[in-house]
Parts: sequence; structure tokens; C-alpha cells
Amino acid sequence: MKKSLGGLRPPGIDTLPIENVIQGSDIVTTLDRANIDFSFNILGTPIEFEPEQKIHIYRIVQEAVTNSIKHADAKTLSIDISYEPQNTTFTVADDGEGIPEATVNSVNFKPTLGLLSMKERAKLIDGTLNISRDNPLGTVVRLTIPTISIR
Repeated sequence: MKKSLGGLRPPGIDTLPIENVIQGSDIVTTLDRANIDFSFNILGTPIEFEPEQKIHIYRIVQEAVTNSIKHADAKTLSIDISYEPQNTTFTVADDGEGIPEATVNSVNFKPTLGLLSMKERAKLIDGTLNISRDNPLGTVVRLTIPTISIR
């Protein structure tokens, strides 16, 4: 029961900085098990987020990583956090097959539950989510949160 509840709320989400939560989470364990080479990079001076913001950030990063493992056949992946004066950006990029162009650019495309959840979570924290195909291969998921939204 504890393990199930822990999966709902990652350890440290209420007390640790988001970068520590991600680095010590099941996200990293999952990447290791999938034999994906990954890097974790932090640029700038970290900013403190509220626990509610951190859970949404964490779940967006988790979903992006899960999609890379399940659908992209990625060999490498990077998780980057960039703290800048105007905003903070979380980027998950892989070298996999790339999200289909129709998924990214089609007006008629109905997003999957995972993509829809990511977009809704971004809105809840005043962020914007951009998902793009990286040329020639790969997908980039970018969550940007304006500094004024960080409480």
C-alpha cells in the first residue's frame, strides 16, 4: 500500500527542490531499466516551486519520458532545466522515431489522454507546453513557466 501511495506522490515533492525530486525518482529508475542513456542538466540558479506546482511539473516530465520509452524507441534522452530571469523551462528531448508530424500540427488531431493531461497540467501552473519533432529524429517536449507564476 505504501508503494502504491508513494507512486502517487513522489518522495520529497513537498520538501525537496524539483531537480532533486526528479533525480531521485522512478523516472531515473525507469530510464535505467529501459537501457536508455540519459543526461540531466541544470542551467542557472534554481527557483523554489510550491508543492502543487512541483507535482504537475514532475508528472509532465514523467509522461514525456514514458512516451519516449514506449513509443519512440529512443536510445538517448536528456532532461534539462533552465532557470532564467523571465521563466523556467523543463525540456525532455530524445533521439527516437519522433512524434508524428500530424500529431503536432494537425487541427483535427485528438490528443491522447497522456498528451491532454500534460497540456492541462501545464495550464494549471500558468505554463505553456510545446511538443515538437526534432529533425531528423526525436521529439522535444518543452514546458515553460513564467517567473511571475512561480509563487
